[in-house]
Amino acid sequence: MARINEQVLQSLASATTSAVYKYRKRKGHDIITYSLYSDAVNGTYKLETATPGSSIWIDVPSGSFTAETSGTFVPGQNMDIRWNCTAYTSGATVVRIG
Repeated sequence: MARINEQVLQSLASATTSAVYKYRKRKGHDIITYSLYSDAVNGTYKLETATPGSSIWIDVPSGSFTAETSGTFVPGQNMDIRWNCTAYTSGATVVRIG
């Protein structure tokens, strides 16, 4: 189980979700980084957020990833963040949050 504000780095090799990054607001402005990479991305992935304690996950940014990607966003509140593989074909893809 992930600790609060601890980076998630995980290899996904099936249609599943990553461990949850438990973001909790600190002083100042936090910037969350994310990335998805592999020799050949073999699936469809979504970066999702939810309010802590909720089971309603929302895509951030909106849309799906089928190729390597990385980026940042500034969370406005406490949230849980995860990668979700929605369509898997083969191989393993590495995902990172934080």
